[in-house]
Amino acid sequence: MPKPIQQPPIQQPPMFSSNFSQQQGKGPALPAPCLPSLPNFMNSFSQPTIQPQIPTFPQFPQMQLNTTQQLSQTLTITDQLQLKFPQLNIQTIQQYQTVCQKIQQIIPQQEQKQLLIIQNLASMQPNQIVLLQEFYGFLYNVELKTDIQRIDDKYMKRCIQMQLMDQRELLLQQLVESFQKNSIFDLVNCVFSLPEQQLRETLIEYQTRFNRPFENDLEVMFKQQLLYQRLIYNYCMVVQGKLPYQLIQNEDQVAYDILSDMKAQQSLQFVDRLSTIHRQSYWKIALKIEATTKVSFGAILSQTFTDIDAYVFFLFNEHMIDSNMGIAFILNELIRKEDGQRIAVVSCIARPQQIEKVFFKYGRLFDKLRGHPYLMSLLQVKGQ
Repeated sequence: MPKPIQQPPIQQPPMFSSNFSQQQGKGPALPAPCLPSLPNFMNSFSQPTIQPQIPTFPQFPQMQLNTTQQLSQTLTITDQLQLKFPQLNIQTIQQYQTVCQKIQQIIPQQEQKQLLIIQNLASMQPNQIVLLQEFYGFLYNVELKTDIQRIDDKYMKRCIQMQLMDQRELLLQQLVESFQKNSIFDLVNCVFSLPEQQLRETLIEYQTRFNRPFENDLEVMFKQQLLYQRLIYNYCMVVQGKLPYQLIQNEDQVAYDILSDMKAQQSLQFVDRLSTIHRQSYWKIALKIEATTKVSFGAILSQTFTDIDAYVFFLFNEHMIDSNMGIAFILNELIRKEDGQRIAVVSCIARPQQIEKVFFKYGRLFDKLRGHPYLMSLLQVKGQ
């Protein structure tokens, strides 16, 4: 018979000695499909300017006429858009037309106006951003991400470029840069900002694109297999199905075993056990540990580990209990450190409901961002 969870009582787990010696970096389930209509998009561009009349757009170049071209010239821009996007109604087409027109007008203007682009893109879902870029290319014969190059402020430009990127492309880019910079901090924040399904798809794409498994690059980066490194490595292997989840029949027993490992300082056994628990069991086990010790499991991890070990284990715990809270913890730490570039990256990766969690748990935090108006614009919309 397994010992009851009440034995042994553990109030203050001993400290694992940290052998951290590396230079620290400074410091999805995909969104549900939504209608392509943009009812909220127009508001921050002042009152919508959609009128029954067709806005004036640049003329398309004259060409030698054939039957198709003659037909095209007899159609209004809106008519042509209806042919190109037959799945959209006329009101939605006019919305996208007007938004494209506003963006095209704002790009060469001053920073205060350009912030409206960030705010509006932040209010859109990924499929709406894709559609917006298709409209923009059709109307102006230039890709929106290319036209954004006309913005002078490099931080503003970079933020908008990331908003326009396919989310998986942005994630792959950040993973590659993490290895290039040897930045554990960036790597950890990428891995634990994603739900398992999205991380799995990203790591599969990584292997396909670079013709090597993601864990190969982890092994090169993790030369010493420190505790937090083993946790990250195991988790990435489990997510890809290359390491099995634990077969858990008794969650009370697993909670007892975890506490026993910590008391005996069985560090590797503890990490291997923790990193292979399925999310559906993890939060239940964490609650059982809290019921036994009268302290949250996250607090126990913070007290037990030091340095980057403490950061990674606490983040892992938040992520496993609720993936939205993992990225909320990351953003709160970055905002606390006023790390503008990393805030922009993580905010562009995050879904709006994840940003909302940041403000729900940690407060609005905007006082820390007063010197970064583009970040305030990005987060204010998602955090509303």
